[in-house]
Amino acid sequence: MMSAHTPGPWHSSHTSANSWNMGVYDEAGTEVARVSVKSALYQQRRIADARLIAAAPKLLAALQAIVALDDGDNPALWPFAELFDQARAALAKSKGETT
Repeated sequence: MMSAHTPGPWHSSHTSANSWNMGVYDEAGTEVARVSVKSALYQQRRIADARLIAAAPKLLAALQAIVALDDGDNPALWPFAELFDQARAALAKSKGETT
């Protein structure tokens, strides 16, 4: 069984002043993830990747809130059924489940 993820919030920054590599860190400054950059050509893409990873705890909370809204009985929410399904699929993927 997989353990829970490191609690957020997370932030991203360069791993050192002279590095293109980006780290993602928790509030205590512990590295959660590292995005390596082998060339300046990909630096902007890797910075964007690190920022996306750093946003993961907030994205997870947003998906959980979206799914919690869906009780299946509210006709006003039926047009959003695909959105709810996408949110549930993303949550399942975050837990290592296959859909």
